[in-house]
Amino acid sequence: MASTAPDAQTVLDELESADRLLVQQVFKPIANEYRISVPTPGSTDEGRLLLYVKQKKMKIKEDIRFRLSPDEEAHLFMIKSKSVFEFRGRHEVLDAEGGVIGLLEKDFTRSLL
Repeated sequence: MASTAPDAQTVLDELESADRLLVQQVFKPIANEYRISVPTPGSTDEGRLLLYVKQKKMKIKEDIRFRLSPDEEAHLFMIKSKSVFEFRGRHEVLDAEGGVIGLLEKDFTRSLL
């Protein structure tokens, strides 16, 4: 029996209210794949799957899309590099329509310490 994917607002609400997320990597030769769930309180087991990610390997410009179904092309949101060679580790978080909803940035000096 196949389960149906939850609607976008339900997923966003569940992500926003979660204390922790479980991200599991599925190894594939062409792309890294991840499954994201919210584990039940007090458990480390996978909860109801909420998001699926396929990250192509060896991409010059990072483009990571978070989908409600593993085989769906439409995405709920994405993380995209601001430039081809992003030495400061800056990535924009974009909604499904391409609008900026956030920015992720790595502080390399602090991360080395």
